[in-house]
Amino acid sequence: LCEKWETPDGGKTYVFQIRQGIKWHDKAPLNGRALTAEDIRWVLTDGEGFDSKNPKFVKQFNDLTRVYGAKVQATGPSTLTITLKEASADFLTTMANPNVTYPAKEAVEASKSSTNPEGLIGLGLTDSKLAIGTGPFLLKEYTKGVGGTLVRNPNYFLTDQVLKNGNKLPYLDEVQFLFLLDHRTRTAAMLAGQLDESGIYLDDTDVEQLKAAGQFEFDEAPSGFAPWFEFNPEKAPFSDVRVRKALHLATNRQDLVKVSNMKGSTVQAWIASAWAPFGLPIEDVLKRPGYRADKTQDKAEARRLLAEAGQSNLAITIIAQQGGLDVEHATVWQQQLKDIGVTAKVEPIDRAAFLKQQFDGNYEVSSSPQLCAGPDPGDCLFNFVAGEAKARHRWTSPQMENLIQAASRTTDTNERVKVIRQAIELLDENAAAVSLYRAPWYRSWRKGFHNVTAEPQASGLIHWVDHVWKDK
Repeated sequence: LCEKWETPDGGKTYVFQIRQGIKWHDKAPLNGRALTAEDIRWVLTDGEGFDSKNPKFVKQFNDLTRVYGAKVQATGPSTLTITLKEASADFLTTMANPNVTYPAKEAVEASKSSTNPEGLIGLGLTDSKLAIGTGPFLLKEYTKGVGGTLVRNPNYFLTDQVLKNGNKLPYLDEVQFLFLLDHRTRTAAMLAGQLDESGIYLDDTDVEQLKAAGQFEFDEAPSGFAPWFEFNPEKAPFSDVRVRKALHLATNRQDLVKVSNMKGSTVQAWIASAWAPFGLPIEDVLKRPGYRADKTQDKAEARRLLAEAGQSNLAITIIAQQGGLDVEHATVWQQQLKDIGVTAKVEPIDRAAFLKQQFDGNYEVSSSPQLCAGPDPGDCLFNFVAGEAKARHRWTSPQMENLIQAASRTTDTNERVKVIRQAIELLDENAAAVSLYRAPWYRSWRKGFHNVTAEPQASGLIHWVDHVWKDK
């Protein structure tokens, strides 16, 4: 959306120029009107209140106000000025995060009076007909839990940025999307000719089958993705750091890595070792209590801590999202915890129920799909910013909050590494959660589709569909 920006005072003030010619989709109530700087200002400030339990908008609001101390102004029809308290190392990364969405105020207001139960969770909208943006495709049909159809936006503003040929995008007239959580189901659908693109979370077995078919192209990229077990410190006994630390120590991460069935998966301590220089070197991670392969000392210390906390016969319930590997992670962990006398019950639930229980604080431990949501190492720490942590009933502390803000404010790379390493130590000391491993991203698409562009993110390997064209 942004054509250019400048920082006239060396990094505290950012003046963004919104690209000319961008129009909202030609659907009521926007009817193709021009995008303005005020539209973006509203989402980043006033719009935060329309869906206070939505993590994306909670994130935007907290990042800009709590972390950055930002003042956001529309200083012209196409000019957005954001003034920070101090210069920031990760501010532009936050603004460019493709997970951030910008719904229109009129659509959100209209949505408040809608009774349509098929709304798009996560956009602050109750009516999917009001999912109106500025992108290359318009939402034509949507069925909750099943999928939908996108059709070409004739008024899209970009031309081909890959081939640089001036061709107006998008090339495809229609895109159908399906919600298929199980990667084996998606691989079978690819082989059966029912899907043209696989989505993420493929493993080595999926890739081998697709490569053997000889009909597909592939992308692979490292990720900051890390599944984790998340404690609710507001529920006893997880308010006791000794209990959290015991479960952290008892976790055999090497066995959990095998669940991924990806040769490139490695044990991770909060921030991926691949994110040098911020993440701990893998050889150092594998020597740390809880992360090392030899569990003899760790299990003995875990039993001691539980006994000291009066929890030698602890029983817990782990909620786990269905689809992906969360249930499998929880099931392996369930067996591991028996070695220290902990009885665990695994409760598989769908994503909507999972998120509701997290936001309501109605859980003890969760098996969650990712630690990081964005491309900057500091984004891993965002989970423990007070606003986000409290929204999901996670651990946080004033010391952690100070380190997160320092990691954002510090623009010198060496100093930022020191701050982030301090945060890693604090997370381990408090057993804020159980960070497991980093897995690579695999995606596949059918031969005959061209101009596929990919962007590796911590939370996914994104394929941009706007540039894709297909052989006839």
